[in-house]
Amino acid sequence: MHRSFVDGLGTDPEDSAIVAAVVSLAHSLGLSAIAEGVETDLQVAELMTLGCDDAQGFYFSKPKPPERIDLAGLGAPAAADERAAS
Repeated sequence: MHRSFVDGLGTDPEDSAIVAAVVSLAHSLGLSAIAEGVETDLQVAELMTLGCDDAQGFYFSKPKPPERIDLAGLGAPAAADERAAS
């Protein structure tokens, strides 16, 4: 879900209600709920309470250049240079 809703988690009851509804809708459709733009402990705690499946944002890591991202274990296809070497 968009960071504009995540931003007010724990402080804005309307944002918390929207996030709860999105998580519920995703789960009822058999989908995972993923929050973006997570930056604080309060947001993480609220997302966990609401049953959000995953999150991304500065709370976890600052942006990295592609060559610094470890894709091992994520099910991502091997990079072209790795495929050529095998």
